[in-house]
Amino acid sequence: MVRDRVRSQARLVAAVGQVLTEAGFKGLGVNAVARRADLDKVLIYRYFGGFDALLEAYARSGDLWWSVDEIVGEHLPGPEQDSLAAWCVLALKRQVAALRQRPVTQQILAWELVEPSPLSRALSELREARTRQLVGRLVERGGGRAHGLLPTLHGLLGAASLYLVLRAHSVGQWHGVDFTTEAGWGRLDGAIAALVHAALGEPQATPSRR
Repeated sequence: MVRDRVRSQARLVAAVGQVLTEAGFKGLGVNAVARRADLDKVLIYRYFGGFDALLEAYARSGDLWWSVDEIVGEHLPGPEQDSLAAWCVLALKRQVAALRQRPVTQQILAWELVEPSPLSRALSELREARTRQLVGRLVERGGGRAHGLLPTLHGLLGAASLYLVLRAHSVGQWHGVDFTTEAGWGRLDGAIAALVHAALGEPQATPSRR
């Protein structure tokens, strides 16, 4: 009985993501999720207490947001310049890449701007918690030197990058930069590097020639 319940809960949680991917938010509902999971919708209320709670469970259980290790884990190469600014730049670049690879997350973030939901609220809490963890890890990676501007700077540039990722699907151009191309995203990376190094008062290393 317990095993069946766990399996059914997992199927319902997975079905939320599948419906979002296939039909978007307009197609997301109790009946659609139950049908996709091939289960009676009564189980949503029995196991989760309601549809909102199921959405919250999906936000917590899935790969909706990057983990700190995905951005600056020990298994990943560090920046050429081992400094707080260089680590911050690298983290912001990887955050953009991670978000671009998560179309369902992009849908939730776009929906959040129009109509907050239990799913978007759960994602927001996850996002804030992991961002705080990441900033702390950046300080460690950068030699333990904290900078008062770092949390705000990282937050502002992260928010700007997030907006550009969401906007690229409908209108690819922004201030003359084409974000439908990798060259456009490369220009964003360059701008982030210049801003971070200037704000934190650290000279930017000259790219090595290889």
